[in-house]
Amino acid sequence: MNKLVKYILFVFAGLIALLILLLLFTRTAMFRHIVKEQVVKMANRELGGKVEIDRLEGNFFSHLSVQGFFCRFGSDRYSSGF
Repeated sequence: MNKLVKYILFVFAGLIALLILLLLFTRTAMFRHIVKEQVVKMANRELGGKVEIDRLEGNFFSHLSVQGFFCRFGSDRYSSGF
C-alpha cells in the first residue's frame, strides 16, 4: 500500500478514536462539573448577580437535569424546583 494512503488511514483512525474518547468523556462527572462551572461563571457575568447550581445530571445528548438552581440579585434570592 502506498505510504500516503497508510498515513491518511492512520490519521483518519486517530480522529475517529479521538472523537469516541471525547464522546465518552462527555458522560463523566468531571465533564459535568466543568460545564457547570462554566455556565455559572457566564451566568454571573451576563446577569449581574450570583448564580448557584448544585448538580447537573444526565447526559448532553438525550436529557439534562439541573438540581439546586439559585439566583441572587442584591439581597433577593430566587430558587427553582427543577
